[in-house]
Amino acid sequence: MSIESEEIKEYLSILDKQNQNYIGVLVEQQREDMKAVKEMFSFMNDKLDRHEVILDSHTEMIGTLMEDVSTLMEDVSILKEDVSILKSDMKEVKSELKNKTNTSDFIDLKQQVSELI
Repeated sequence: MSIESEEIKEYLSILDKQNQNYIGVLVEQQREDMKAVKEMFSFMNDKLDRHEVILDSHTEMIGTLMEDVSTLMEDVSILKEDVSILKSDMKEVKSELKNKTNTSDFIDLKQQVSELI
């Protein structure tokens, strides 16, 4: 073997070690990057889970509100009917009151009757 051949082998050996070190650094960097991505996905999943819980809660509240509004609408409808009946009854009462003699007329009539007796 010649000196050049030995130098080339030594040079190639050094390059191989450098490449192995470089590849090792790249692999380690890739692992760190993947670890960061995994943590980010985990964080996002947790955040989505919290939002899903909130969304479920809001959906339930909206459902309850819709039921309450439906009940209120039924109650208002019944109240409208009751008010209509009350209005009709008040018209009758007013009409009857107009037909009745007021107290002063009654006192005058009583006095006239007593004078006649």
